[in-house]
Amino acid sequence: AYEIVDCDWSSDVCSSDLNWNLQPAKTDENNDKNGADKTAALRDARLSISGFKISDGEISYFDARTGKRKTLSKANMSLSMTALDQPAELTLDAIFNKEKLNVTAHIDSPNTYLNQMPTKVTLALKSRLTNLDFDGTVVAANQHNGALKVTGPSLRGLMQWTGTPVPKAPGLGKFSLSGNVAVKDQIYSLKRARVALDGMNASADMSVNLTGNVPAVSGNLTLDKLDLGTYMTANANAGTNANPADEKKGKGGKTKGWSTEPLALGGLKLANADVGVAIDTLTLGELTVSHSRMKVSLHGGRLSADLNQAGLFNGNATGSIVADARSSAPDFAMKLNVSNVQMKPLLGVAMKVDRIEGTGALSFDVEGRG
Repeated sequence: AYEIVDCDWSSDVCSSDLNWNLQPAKTDENNDKNGADKTAALRDARLSISGFKISDGEISYFDARTGKRKTLSKANMSLSMTALDQPAELTLDAIFNKEKLNVTAHIDSPNTYLNQMPTKVTLALKSRLTNLDFDGTVVAANQHNGALKVTGPSLRGLMQWTGTPVPKAPGLGKFSLSGNVAVKDQIYSLKRARVALDGMNASADMSVNLTGNVPAVSGNLTLDKLDLGTYMTANANAGTNANPADEKKGKGGKTKGWSTEPLALGGLKLANADVGVAIDTLTLGELTVSHSRMKVSLHGGRLSADLNQAGLFNGNATGSIVADARSSAPDFAMKLNVSNVQMKPLLGVAMKVDRIEGTGALSFDVEGRG
């Protein structure tokens, strides 16, 4: 069953050429009482649209679940379809949240879609903030799978455009994503994906469940590098096109090292997660960890990472890290067991001590706030 909560449009020019030939199939009295003739009527429906157009119009949608209305203004739309069981073509250009977008779509058979059967669909969306291409199969409005590709100059700008909360950090710049996506009942899965963000490259097999108060993420992620400071350091001047590398460099291009600014971890409250993570190079300030393997859990603003394997200053490390953003001042805890490590660079970064040299083993159990 389909229900349009609210859909309206107005335009200066609206022209169409519609041809209907609706001939319900004959049914016996019992079937008619049970409503079985509705399916037959749809099956025998003949509808052709040879030039439906909206020029300089407005299309709005009201979501009764959220109480919000979304509007496309200055909309120019055209739709053509020779019959319900024949391909349909749609083009649209409009303004949404002060940004122009262009959409083209091709549906192999509207009839199979209306009967909630697998239907071949291609979709392309172009705008200043993002380009999206989908080529796959749609069964219903909330169930589809196929190849997806998304690119854009600023993930932060895209999130702001769509009304998604954005963490106060200098990262979230240029991005791209490609892979096989499947959607069913607000559960999104991404397989064999390739992701790029802020100069990082990753492969992923993930799923996102949107049925709760915040998105719930699960799966496995492999990154070539990750600078945690890019997503943790507060910086009020970070714009939608901020370059994380520029934020960390002082005069002469030298790295500043540990920041004295309070850490902003409000972004930890935006999602829940249970993810296996592998990172070739992980950095935080002057600390560099190589070939790390960890299990990350994020629930209600509390992040815990169990480190199963890591390379640290030519040694090996295991342990756990906790960052808790549930209170006004974030709490931190770190437990590490390190063996065969070069002592001078490790102690220099961790404790600003440079008088001890050699190879050693250490155990850390540190807690902090702020």
